[in-house]
Parts: sequence; structure tokens; C-alpha cells
Amino acid sequence: MPPHKRFGAPETDSDDACGGPKCGNFIAVNPIVGRVALRGLLAALVLVAILWIGDFVSFRYRLSKGTAGLAVQTMRVQRTYAIPHKDGRAEYVFGEPQMVSCARSIFPHAGYTPCWYLQKTVAKPVQM
Repeated sequence: MPPHKRFGAPETDSDDACGGPKCGNFIAVNPIVGRVALRGLLAALVLVAILWIGDFVSFRYRLSKGTAGLAVQTMRVQRTYAIPHKDGRAEYVFGEPQMVSCARSIFPHAGYTPCWYLQKTVAKPVQM
């Protein structure tokens, strides 16, 4: 690809290495921008992996302490169901309260949903 091709530059019908219609009319991107974007993506992925590993180790440590309240919490959950009517209004019906166990962590571990996520989703009515 010629070095003079830039983002948004008009395409030509030349037969060079991807500047013409034979290559699908790709618009060249500066290779430095691509490397920076790739490095940023890899850095973000590594940071999320480190955060998950730290959260997992912390959860397992608190679970092994023997005190269940440190890692797992039990919450009382009452679902709300929104039943739409033909006139556009909605009827709200409350379900039976249930006890649900959740993980006191950032990410889900050991089959438990994180408590912060459970609190957020229970507050929203379930659309029927």
C-alpha cells in the first residue's frame, strides 16, 4: 500500500497491493496506530485478567476461613413482574420472597452471582 494513502482518502483504480478494487477497497490505516491499538487492547486484557485472579484468590481465601459470611452472603429477593395491558398500562405483581446466596466479589465464582449484580437486577421488573 502506498504511504500516501490515508484514512478517508479517495480510492483509485490502481492495481497496486490493495489500493484498487481488486482488494475490496480497503482504506489503509497507519501501522503505528494499529500497533498502539493492539498494545492497548492487550494491556486492558492483562489488567482484567489480573483483577479476576486477585478477586478469585480473595474469594477462595475468605471461603476457606470457615466463616461463610465473609465470601458468601444470603439475600432476600422478591421479584417484581410487569404485566402489560392492551391499553398501554402495566400491572405490577410481586412474587414470593426467596433467599438467594451470592458471592461477595466483583466477578462470579463457584456458581454464585456477585451480590452487587444481584441487587441491581432484582430492582428491575421482569417484563412478561
